[in-house]
Amino acid sequence: MAKRSVKEILSMSGDEIMRLNKSQLTALTRQLASTANRKISNLQKSKVARFSLALRNLRGGKKHTGKIRNFSLWGKTGSGKRRAKTRNELLKEFTRASRFLSDKTSSVSGVKSVMRDVTKRIGKFRSKAQQNRFWNAYNELNKDYRDVIIGRKISTNEVQSMLYDRMIGNKKVDIDDLIETMRSEMETRYVKEETTEGEDTPFRVMYEQIKLF
Repeated sequence: MAKRSVKEILSMSGDEIMRLNKSQLTALTRQLASTANRKISNLQKSKVARFSLALRNLRGGKKHTGKIRNFSLWGKTGSGKRRAKTRNELLKEFTRASRFLSDKTSSVSGVKSVMRDVTKRIGKFRSKAQQNRFWNAYNELNKDYRDVIIGRKISTNEVQSMLYDRMIGNKKVDIDDLIETMRSEMETRYVKEETTEGEDTPFRVMYEQIKLF
């Protein structure tokens, strides 16, 4: 199999990926993992790491405040010794790396570009503290409602504008209260209408960009 670029790997269909043998899958996963780990390192050294949703989603813990787990082809035995990952484990790592690299905020330049675009659309922040609060809240909402936003039931611009207006209108609003208010409004406006269509689950919290399973 001819060597593919990272861009070509990310554009592969689920069927193409499933047809790969373990050797081929290992080679492609290694390529994605190397690129992703380099981007993680660059982000962590930068001043914009806190604004990267892609980096935040790699953190463990309920609120994504845990340690970032880098991408690897290796697992561990029950006794803690290193071992090669199984094909299914490689598929999961491939998917995880693909999701990270497909996010524009997986690179320093991408984060800065997103931040510039947002400022142009909704206005400047009055302070660094206000900017930090905005991105913390937006990333939390984006994580929980990613499939709703990507599905265009609500645009990214609309979410950001709603959040910005509420933050500017109430300088002392608690960030957790602000997030809950936004969640409530988004559910009222976009999720309840889906329940009338007879769906058991209005939306999936986890948005799977590559469906392998």
